[in-house]
Amino acid sequence: MWFFTKKKKAKERISYDIGAYMVVDIHSHLLPGIDDGAPDTDTSLKLINGLTAKGIQKIITSPHVMADIHKNTPETIQQASNILSPVLQASSVNIPFSYGAEYLLDEQFLDKLNNGQILPLFDDHILVETPFLYRPFNLEDHIFQIQAAGYTPVLAHPERYLYMFTEQELFFKVKDLGCKLQMNVLSLTGYYGKSEKDCAKFLLENNLYEYFGSDMHHERHLWNFSEFRVDEETARLLDKNYNQILNRNLL
Repeated sequence: MWFFTKKKKAKERISYDIGAYMVVDIHSHLLPGIDDGAPDTDTSLKLINGLTAKGIQKIITSPHVMADIHKNTPETIQQASNILSPVLQASSVNIPFSYGAEYLLDEQFLDKLNNGQILPLFDDHILVETPFLYRPFNLEDHIFQIQAAGYTPVLAHPERYLYMFTEQELFFKVKDLGCKLQMNVLSLTGYYGKSEKDCAKFLLENNLYEYFGSDMHHERHLWNFSEFRVDEETARLLDKNYNQILNRNLL
């Protein structure tokens, strides 16, 4: 005797206009040759054109600053911007383009903070990240020191931190300490993995994000951003958070 089971219908995935939703991209790696993002101006231009084609009207790019690799300074970032600027001016790109940085909360970060070597994204907002796998022992102190120096910390892609999505009260704790949260939009597509996608949905469900970013590094990111498709539940969460997300206020 044969037994047949009904095949489960896959969740329908729908196209979502994420660029028009974000309007302003506050997290990317588009300056040429200074981190693991765009290696040259041709790639920078291609990625920027791709973002604008999907509705992004302003870009604040954010090269890595780390102690061990990507040892960028305000000077090296300015130099890379000076290389890219004439290329943008000679192209069809016609949107505001500026830079800050993305700072790893490592052993050198507080020295940079205390020595005035910080490039905010905008106003007093600093984009920071932590290791993906383990919690920095001084995370709370870093948040306090950033605020004591007159800045507002914005934690990049919290949905990607293993130590956070296995200890979810940390999301609420860093929020209570005054840290803002920025989601990588590709997390919602499953690009980084199922756990990251589920965590991003949890944070949206709890209205914990203030900012979205592409975290654009390369053409594979661009393709996934351009083909952004999510299930109906995720689209509902995006709609639910529309007034919570502050990117549009930066135009």
